[in-house]
Amino acid sequence: MRKVLLASTALVALGSVSAMAADISISGSSELVLDMGDSATADDSAFATEHDIAINFSQTSDSGITTKMTYGIDDDIGADDMQVSISGDFGTLSYTGGNDDHALTSMDNEASGTAEENVG
Repeated sequence: MRKVLLASTALVALGSVSAMAADISISGSSELVLDMGDSATADDSAFATEHDIAINFSQTSDSGITTKMTYGIDDDIGADDMQVSISGDFGTLSYTGGNDDHALTSMDNEASGTAEENVG
């Protein structure tokens, strides 16, 4: 009896994992940049590095509703780009945020929505 219970529990657990599958990708880039500077009196040339990481998530439910998330990380380990959206037959609702250098304006918030109207 105990072996049957464990086997059925394992099957249920595997079934729930496949039902919750989503598309997740993680990508990144690193650049070596030569900054020539603007000064006519001094040599302001310098090398710098820039690093970016992007995480993307997307999933469509059985009812046709799609959820997406994009999250970017910059050199300073801060959120660079962030977007969350939900879309379906009703249209798309999205929330977008970006990072600035100023503490009071660290999030430039933008919310938007689109909808298609079906005229019969």
